[in-house]
Parts: sequence; C-alpha cells; structure tokens
Amino acid sequence: MPRENGAAQVAEENAPRTRDRLLDAAIELFATHGYARTSVGSIQAAAGLTAGSGALYKHYSSKNDLLTAVIDHHIGYISRVMDAARSSSADPFEDLETAARVVLDGLSENRNLLRIVFRELEEGPGLDRLWEVIEQNVFGRFARIIHGGITAGVFRDIDADATATLLVSALSYMPTVRDLIGKSSPGYDRERHFELWRRMVHALLTP
Repeated sequence: MPRENGAAQVAEENAPRTRDRLLDAAIELFATHGYARTSVGSIQAAAGLTAGSGALYKHYSSKNDLLTAVIDHHIGYISRVMDAARSSSADPFEDLETAARVVLDGLSENRNLLRIVFRELEEGPGLDRLWEVIEQNVFGRFARIIHGGITAGVFRDIDADATATLLVSALSYMPTVRDLIGKSSPGYDRERHFELWRRMVHALLTP
C-alpha cells in the first residue's frame, strides 16, 4: 500500500508538468498543422506520452478545451508582460518606447500563438476575451500614456485613442504579417523600423 501511495503522489506531482507539456505540444502542432488536422494522439506523442493512451483527457476535457487553454496562455502572457513593463519614467516618450519594445518582443516570442489566434479563432467567447485583454493592455496602455503626456504638457493636444491605434498598428503590422505568412517588405528590419517609428512618434506628438 505505501508503494501505491508513493506512485500516486509522484503522479500527482508530475501532473502540472504533464499538463504544461501537452499545452506546449498543442501550441506547436496547432500553429504548424492547424487545429482541425492535429489529432489528440499526435499531441500526446509530441508531449512524450503514448499516442493512444488517452492521457490528454486526464488534464483537458477535450481538444477544444486544450485550444481554450492555449488562448488563456496567450491572455496571461499579454497581461504579465505589459504589467511588468509599467514605467515610472517622467518622460512619456520613453514610456511609449518601452511599451513598444514589449509589443515587438511579444510578437517575436509568441509567433506560434499568433498563428493560432489568427487562423483558428472564430467569433465567440475566446476571441472576445482575448481582444478585451489586447484592447486594455496594449491599445489602452498607449492611449493612457498619450493622455498623460497631453495633461503634462509634453504632448500636443491630440486624439489620444486614435493616435494609440495608429501607433500600435504602425508598430505591429509588418511583424505580424511576417510571422503569419513568412513574408515581409524588402525594407523591413526590426531596428530600422523601430527607429523610424520612434521618429514618427516625436514628429506627431511634440507640441
């Protein structure tokens, strides 16, 4: 009996790691092959489990439940990195640049999640939740910085929400296209792009 209890305890301790391995495998396979063409067995095999064991169902109720977990993972990432990047700088230009770097790093580090979001999500609760987080933590962050800069007299009086939309779009469009289809314009280089974006910000917002 003690031996059985020990095995059960080990299995319980390993459960979170197995769940994470399944999640990582699903992200890779959904991004590469698409949700519909990825089988439960292939996810299990990629996670180091026996393909036909049904082990996935000990951690997720279905493949769709696993897709939901993938989206939740992306939501959690966006919230964490944007919170961690909150700047206490007195310079709103610097705050915009810090937020912009976080956005670019996030796009680069989450290519597979981006592919899943754009290719697999349809209208529904998952997409609504994800967009709410992006709106609040990305577009909202830029808008709040701009509002603060206007109030402090550092930025010109401008439509903060529309300007935030413009700045985020100009920053993220080409990296997103590159990660989705593997193509980018001949003139795209991350650092050159960022430097020109920075100059645009100063030209647009300086009184």
